[in-house]
Amino acid sequence: MSYLQRVWNPLLKFCPKAALPGLSNQLLWLHHRVEERRRQMLARSHPEITPSITLPGTTPLTRSILEVNGPWENETLTPSNIPGMLTESDKKYYMYITRYLRGFGEVVEVGPWLGCSTFHILTGLRRNTNFSGKRLHVYDDFVWRSDWMNKWLSGTSIQPPPHLTSFRELFERNLDSYKDLISVFTRKLSDSEGNEHLPAIEWNGGDIELCFIDCGRTMEQNIAWYRVLESAFISGKTLIVMQDWQMHKAVPVAWWENIKLFTDRFSESLDLIHEVRGSGIGTFIYRGT
Repeated sequence: MSYLQRVWNPLLKFCPKAALPGLSNQLLWLHHRVEERRRQMLARSHPEITPSITLPGTTPLTRSILEVNGPWENETLTPSNIPGMLTESDKKYYMYITRYLRGFGEVVEVGPWLGCSTFHILTGLRRNTNFSGKRLHVYDDFVWRSDWMNKWLSGTSIQPPPHLTSFRELFERNLDSYKDLISVFTRKLSDSEGNEHLPAIEWNGGDIELCFIDCGRTMEQNIAWYRVLESAFISGKTLIVMQDWQMHKAVPVAWWENIKLFTDRFSESLDLIHEVRGSGIGTFIYRGT
């Protein structure tokens, strides 16, 4: 029996039943903090990434886990009025990570919503000469779900579309200045209210070098994009930016928070290199074969 078991087992016998949920949540919170610290210390002790990912004029990409001054924090943002759920750190990170596109593969975004993320991804990509002649391939079912989407338009001049109607036109209007740099596809990952008639996501392009994922946290949704796109990932090269990866740390846990279960399931192929402080982002290098 471990030291913790010897200490906690007697205490739990006398703990009031009503106090157990709160105690469970406190222990879950502590578990997440311990795991964050463990990942951070590992990254600090072995920051290098092999094979090296670098470009002329940039420092090599290194591991960085929840550091106060991550290498992306000095990025200068381009103002945008596109509504979204991104933090300032999210936006800076998108500007930063797109510096490392080396041009051997395509760039894909799954789940752009109204285009706030797309704007910052493209603003960064446009500075990178290796993106010349390429397009950002964007996938969403573009179905407006009033129950949770309407609130994000509060205080803006945008009128919410009717429930379960397409908002693709609104997305394209928001990205009008970048329309020559994107290819937009109305596709679904899995069946949900309003998208039953849509075709499933598919990929018919070449290798994928940079992949942005913001499509939800259920196992079903993540398995859907991974099974379709993985065959185009290149081992040791493809970067996968998961916008909501850190949401698995929510307390109390929700039944649909499966995103870390998903990455744990494919842990031999997904190597975590970045956790962005003040953000939900977790970024992985694909290590599969």
